Amino acid sequence: MLNGVEIAASADDKYVTMLALAEGSLELDPFAAWLRSRCTPLPGRDAVQEPAPRYRAASRR
Repeated sequence: MLNGVEIAASADDKYVTMLALAEGSLELDPFAAWLRSRCTPLPGRDAVQEPAPRYRAASRR
């Protein structure tokens, strides 16, 4: 669970997927699709994706 979201996949499926991502045999877009299809909000949370915080660009010196 992270940010009120649970990944609905077996431990083996998560392991194999993360390993494939780390070794480069799974590209980012297919990984994102895999992740989106398995993310479910926990009770009391109504959105899978929370709004991104807004950051100010740091001034350079």
